[in-house]
Amino acid sequence: MSAPNDETIVQQVTEMEHDQVPSTVDDETIARLLQAEFDEEMRLADAVVVPSAEEGQAGYPGVQYYQGAEGATNPDGTPAFSITDARNIVRSKIQDLITFIKTEAQKAGEAQQAAEGGEAAPAESGDAPAAEAKRDVPPVGATPTFDFAKFLDQMRDRRALPLTKYFRSFLREFTKRQWTVTEQTKIVHDFLDFMSTQMAQNELFANASDGELDNAKEGMEKLLMNKLYQHTFSPDTSDDAEKDEILAKKILILQWIELEHLDIKVDADVAGPFLRVAQKELLKINKYKAPRDKLICILNACKVIFGLLKQSGQSETADSFLPLLIFVILQANPPQLISNIQYINRFRNPHKLHSEAGYYLTNLEGAVSFIQNVDYTSLSISQEEFDAKIEARVAELEAQEQALRAMDEDAQAAAAAEQQQQAQLVSQQRLEQIAATAKKPIEFLSRWFQEALAVPPAEDKEPEAAAAEAPAAEAEAAAEEEHAEEGEEGVDLDALSPEERALLTDYDLQLAMALSMSLEEERITLDKQVSDSMAAGTDEDDESTKGFDLEESVAQLPASA
Repeated sequence: MSAPNDETIVQQVTEMEHDQVPSTVDDETIARLLQAEFDEEMRLADAVVVPSAEEGQAGYPGVQYYQGAEGATNPDGTPAFSITDARNIVRSKIQDLITFIKTEAQKAGEAQQAAEGGEAAPAESGDAPAAEAKRDVPPVGATPTFDFAKFLDQMRDRRALPLTKYFRSFLREFTKRQWTVTEQTKIVHDFLDFMSTQMAQNELFANASDGELDNAKEGMEKLLMNKLYQHTFSPDTSDDAEKDEILAKKILILQWIELEHLDIKVDADVAGPFLRVAQKELLKINKYKAPRDKLICILNACKVIFGLLKQSGQSETADSFLPLLIFVILQANPPQLISNIQYINRFRNPHKLHSEAGYYLTNLEGAVSFIQNVDYTSLSISQEEFDAKIEARVAELEAQEQALRAMDEDAQAAAAAEQQQQAQLVSQQRLEQIAATAKKPIEFLSRWFQEALAVPPAEDKEPEAAAAEAPAAEAEAAAEEEHAEEGEEGVDLDALSPEERALLTDYDLQLAMALSMSLEEERITLDKQVSDSMAAGTDEDDESTKGFDLEESVAQLPASA
């Protein structure tokens, strides 16, 4: 097979790279997400039917039900507080919050515009020093714009052909064997450094600015890790998957933890939408493959949490931020969280982690460490209550697991019965097919045996005897002719006698099956030859395009690694 042409190489490198790049959320985006979360909450609340006071008192003594009618009172004579009243209060708080966020965003925009114009933004009296005193973590700022589509277009340019050849050669060599985690990390970073040098020297980027080169480097990292994701995310040579399972089970057991157990003092009505939005942002982490994209999901969750702190008037410090992040993780329980953290640490550009993004990744690791080692001393709870809640939660999870196991067993039994029924049907069809295939050989053998064992005919018969036997001979000949005309229609198994069926299922059936197996083996051999021929054709690239030596990169690792 001939070597692939240049257009084929470019297509193989850039194909199937249409996934979305996550964008960082700003204040207006957070406000919109909160509004959507609140609208969904109200929609679900409207669908709940609240029983009347009489129904409630009759069915559930001691339970206080609230009425929506004006002037209604509770059984103890106090004014009733309706669900409508509660919704209106929450709606008012959310609307005030949205207005506040938009105002802050407008102020930030005016300040940035003034700074770009060379004028200092006017500071409100007393606000700036207070704000600085309340913050000990870096502010969540805007992430530099990344245009992955532009990078892919550049890689399709004819001038980028040497880069695509290096890339394709590296992918082929990397996937030929299994590397340890340390080797993977070293090889990937060395190759990305190599490609950065090659891009800077390529005529396509001859007049590129620093920002354009940085965008190309980010694009190369994303493209490479998308291609290598199944080899580098939670690889078999690591214990990431085992740690994921342990953490997920621990979080399930600890999901009874409330805000007060973490000393979080925020308005629960306002905090609810914020925390749910933060959970959704964090859960997006498994939608993306590139380390940068996964890190953006973490950043967005942190932005929402800081929005809650800002609106609640609390200090934006690690002491206020970390408990909220822990609570978000406990409620969301993101799958493969350890694997995601390790993946980012291993393959994200190290220089990009020495920044704001790295700070929030470190906070996420701290929150995970807290969850892994939590006990009653870590929470505002007594040891007796902590042990009781753990015991109750474990019992609840075991009951759920038993119910799921019973459902699985029922489903497996139903599937096995259906499979057995299908197998019987297929077996009957296969038997009929083999019988039809073996029909002609069987008839030939039958005639051969009959001819071999037949008694020689008498020399001469009396005319009267011959005339008497003529009708029987004609009937037998007609039956044989009718049987021959059925020919290709196969054998009616139901019409066969037990002896005839035994004949089919014994020697002749084995003979037909042997013929069928021989044909199948011949087909498999032919398919393997074609596959080997195609595989051999993928190694026909020019050796000069390899450019990067993986073995040399691994050889530079210290012996201890």
